[in-house]
Amino acid sequence: MSYQVKRPVFDYVAQVWTRDGIVLDCGHPSFMTTPERFCCEARRFAGMSVTDARAALRNDAIAEGRVASFDRQVALHKSSPGAVR
Repeated sequence: MSYQVKRPVFDYVAQVWTRDGIVLDCGHPSFMTTPERFCCEARRFAGMSVTDARAALRNDAIAEGRVASFDRQVALHKSSPGAVR
């Protein structure tokens, strides 16, 4: 029996690389992340499901008053070939 490792897939909504629906770490050097700020969304959400990462980003959008534009972005990418649904 052979095991095939799935290739990483880029999630355009969350702006992160995923494998099997889990967000992969970005690989940036550790000095780029501080206790107050992540270097990127991939570092922030590493190890989480892409669904949870998208939910967290939507909550951020709600808090910042830009939920309508976030929802438009999600709708746009759901219609793309190969999109994570």
